[in-house]
Amino acid sequence: MRELKSIPWLAIALSLIFLPDLLPVAWPDLKPGLLSVFFHLAGLLLLPCVFGVRIRIILLACWPVVLVAPVSVFCHLSTRQQPSEWFFLVMKETNTSEASVFVPQIIGFVLLLGFMASAYAWVLSRKTLRDVRLGPFSSTAVVICAVLIPSVKVIRSGAKQAWKEEVWRVMENYPAGTFVAAAKATSLSYQIAHRGDAGKALAVQSNAVQAPMGKREIHFLVIGETARSSSFQINGYERETTPHLAKMPGLMSFKDVVAPAPVTTISVPVLLTPSDATTSRQASTLPSVMNVFKNAGFRVYWLSTQMKHGFWDTRCSTYAHDADEAQFLSGKLALSGEPTDAAHDSELVKAAQKILERGEPKVLIVLHTMGSHAVYSDRYPPEFNRFPSDPATCTKARNDLLQSTLTPEHDVHLRNAYDNSILYTDFVINQFIGLLGEQNAVSSLYYVSDHGENGGDAAVMPFAHGTLTTDVLRVPLIVWLSQEYRALRPAKAEALHAHVETPFSTDTTFHTLIDLAGLSCNFFKPDHSVASKNFQPGARLVTALDGTLADFDKQIVPAESKRKGWHPITIRGENEKGVVQN
Repeated sequence: MRELKSIPWLAIALSLIFLPDLLPVAWPDLKPGLLSVFFHLAGLLLLPCVFGVRIRIILLACWPVVLVAPVSVFCHLSTRQQPSEWFFLVMKETNTSEASVFVPQIIGFVLLLGFMASAYAWVLSRKTLRDVRLGPFSSTAVVICAVLIPSVKVIRSGAKQAWKEEVWRVMENYPAGTFVAAAKATSLSYQIAHRGDAGKALAVQSNAVQAPMGKREIHFLVIGETARSSSFQINGYERETTPHLAKMPGLMSFKDVVAPAPVTTISVPVLLTPSDATTSRQASTLPSVMNVFKNAGFRVYWLSTQMKHGFWDTRCSTYAHDADEAQFLSGKLALSGEPTDAAHDSELVKAAQKILERGEPKVLIVLHTMGSHAVYSDRYPPEFNRFPSDPATCTKARNDLLQSTLTPEHDVHLRNAYDNSILYTDFVINQFIGLLGEQNAVSSLYYVSDHGENGGDAAVMPFAHGTLTTDVLRVPLIVWLSQEYRALRPAKAEALHAHVETPFSTDTTFHTLIDLAGLSCNFFKPDHSVASKNFQPGARLVTALDGTLADFDKQIVPAESKRKGWHPITIRGENEKGVVQN
């Protein structure tokens, strides 16, 4: 009887402990299926009670969890996500002025904390919970909650998939997920604080003819986002997506270049450091190209239209600390996985122009663009809607993709919007080159995308990335050199031209950029530079999200050619203007 009387109080206590897991069930949309997470975690928490441990002991041990819960609630109400490391970094960096924007949430947080602490203390004071232990009925319910869900998944999908989902339930949800995120944020803070150490051990030398007295030297590294090589007109695409670049004399577009990974968080660190697919996890401990240029006397800038902190942004933004100055034109915080309020990439042109007006003799500017990041229609102004695409339809299509209900009409609008984003990238790169041309300096522009994107006919994850497919891994790489540069270092210009058709990986970027500036350091490998006549590209290894390595030429390309049983899941059915035909 006493056990039955304690059940309502136990239910209230568990609701307070796992409130951050219950909130997504009802807000902003009703998702009853997520209740399974709550019941499973509650079952795991109470599992020791099945073996005789008093309920009160478990509940007393959960005091810290209850007091931290409002943090997770606050994060979900602000971002609709559970706290990740970027959330804690934002909180750490936020000043008084920025925090004022969140005054209502802060007041709500304080009130919720007071309410939860009072309510939990009141529940624990109930006499029915003091010495009670689980009886047969409650013990059976706890075991079912703790064991049934993963057991059913093992039967339906196998042990491997069941384990992945179990890790998600336990490690990505509250409370473990929040504490793990805080630990990751602490680790990232340490990495950021010690990024300067990576450049201290660099011994940088100049090994090429330097710019003559009074002549400036300027280099642009433009990091593209989600740009697929095959969607560039200059690479053979049937649509006019790069009209400016197609008419530019001397421009070099490399035809067969592969990214080391299908996601930004791995590929961008590899671009910036001497790491590759096999050592990508060590990238954060290695010096970046910005460290090298700084040690050589260059003034280094990081300009970005990506957010500083967000699910995909934070680890890349870590490298911004290597620059002398960093500007995030879209702000600090990405409130969702698909930032629709990011600044257009042309804002980078204005920011770069202001920097060049300072007249500094040696400059490196890293420009991290939004490029073709979903939602594609948000990446360009209305006047670049060259291939007709409705933004509302694109947004709806992105949601339908998650439910595998992509229609032919949606396919057309997404394809058109994606091509429009490439058209806008062409415009922005042309603006960058025009800006450099006005300086009459020894200058170069090196544009490379972090990864590509699947097309609408992909059998898995259309209009998305993260998969090891040729569309995702083949990326555009474009180099422009000023006349002053070509006159000063003709051998490097000739070497670049000689390798336009050479297959290689973007893990050569670090070495190539250093070589273009006539520099070297203890991490520099001349045979890894595309600007060297001794360039020796190695095997094009790529890494999947789980760290699995694959050879692009020996595994991925042959695997795609054998997938004869795979068919497009959408039908384009469009006319020349990209309009669906009946």
